[in-house]
Amino acid sequence: MRIKELVIEITRKCNAACPHCMRGPAQTRHMAFNTITTMLNGITRIDMVTFTGGEPSLAVDRIRYFHDQIRARNIKLGGFYVITNGSYASIGLITALDDLHADTTDGNSVLIVSKDQYHKDKNPRTESLYSTYSFYRPEGFTYEIPVKEGRSQEGREAFLNPILVTDGYIESTVYVNALGDVITSCEMSYDTQKINTIGNVNKEPLYDIITHYLERT
Repeated sequence: MRIKELVIEITRKCNAACPHCMRGPAQTRHMAFNTITTMLNGITRIDMVTFTGGEPSLAVDRIRYFHDQIRARNIKLGGFYVITNGSYASIGLITALDDLHADTTDGNSVLIVSKDQYHKDKNPRTESLYSTYSFYRPEGFTYEIPVKEGRSQEGREAFLNPILVTDGYIESTVYVNALGDVITSCEMSYDTQKINTIGNVNKEPLYDIITHYLERT
């Protein structure tokens, strides 16, 4: 099974409380190692993996474990996408991503430090550390319309994305949260995710979850 984009909610921990956050209040939970293991069952290639949260820099051991697992299973990875709030310069995060980048096949890995109107205060060491890596992408001050979920009291409504599967290739974004729940959208609060989950990778293989969901819809 090949996946176009796998979005992994690697943690629900966060060291910020941004007013636009679609997730809601942070939780003291990382994705379990066993959830990462079972999530990868049956996967042969991931075109792009996105590590989200929460704040990804607080779950470096999970990112490294994901890397160990795809190497052990010979799962091909095209690249990764990570956005961090940049509140501190995480040597652990940047070295974990550098190691992962070395095993990607497409050279399109991206690390971004948020610099929008909600993330103005940065540790000055963050950019100086991260900018030495080829996959770091500096971003300017940009405004993004928030999703009206979680802490955000204004913005557009969240929506479910369609799932497309062709000959074992999942051509859509698949979101797996820290609990192992599979959702067809990345833009939901923790509370809304509970309502819209289509299965759990701790109970059923990911491809079977997708297949059964398509049979029901």
